[in-house]
Amino acid sequence: MTERTVDSDQPEPRKQPCDYMTPEQRFRLDEACRAFEEAFDFGVYLVGSVRTRSDFRDVDVRAIVADETFAKLYPNADPKNPQRDTYWALMMAACSLYLRESTGLPVDFQVQQQTQANAEFPGSRSALGLGHAERRHYATVRGSNSGEG
Repeated sequence: MTERTVDSDQPEPRKQPCDYMTPEQRFRLDEACRAFEEAFDFGVYLVGSVRTRSDFRDVDVRAIVADETFAKLYPNADPKNPQRDTYWALMMAACSLYLRESTGLPVDFQVQQQTQANAEFPGSRSALGLGHAERRHYATVRGSNSGEG
């Protein structure tokens, strides 16, 4: 049996960062997303190229809401292509502008129906805006609406 030795002169392999924003950018985005986390009563997530590439073009933020909530908020929007709904598009432009102004980042914000988001984008997501809403969020994720965590 061959024994492995650790060469202390060799640096440890660098771990992949969870995103390519600076800590200050991430903090500003997280703070700005707190209102969205509470308003949509569901998850707000960082997705897209900012999580995988240092040369990201924009910062994709998604509020993923229950199917019933999406239908109530945007009754004329097709969950597979909500961009065609004028009301949905206007709300997303306004939310994106708010996040851009609050953070200085090129944010693209969208509300997505949970079923459609999970089917179309099954990859990992990074939660945003938890702060004081954290207990409620984790209780919802576990299937309880009691707020106890």
